[in-house]
Amino acid sequence: MKLTLEPGGEIDSPSAAVVSHSLRSLPANAGAFAILARGEQRYIQTAGSPGEGFVLEYREGSERQHYRCHLDRLTLDQVERAFLSYLDGRDDYKTELPWEPGFGSSGPRFLWLAGFLLAGVSLGIYWCWRLS
Repeated sequence: MKLTLEPGGEIDSPSAAVVSHSLRSLPANAGAFAILARGEQRYIQTAGSPGEGFVLEYREGSERQHYRCHLDRLTLDQVERAFLSYLDGRDDYKTELPWEPGFGSSGPRFLWLAGFLLAGVSLGIYWCWRLS
């Protein structure tokens, strides 16, 4: 498992304490995000801030298996519970939150959401390069 933070870099095999601390330390700016990945195209990711709320998405291998939480303003506690569930290999987050297929919607959050999705693609490219 790998935790990628912007800003902050990457952490291999993060513990639950590291994931929690990292999420709670995300700066409240438009470029901040966190991605917890099991492998290429298998991850959960978030962006946002405690004041504005967070968006949350997960992917299970392909674009057709990409889901976004239907709630646009998740709390930090909701995001942390989802990340820790994912880290532990549980699917609690899938039943505790409402999900819909696809990527984030348009609106004021679209620009930074697109940025953090681009980062997810970049992470996939990096892993491909690293594995070759």
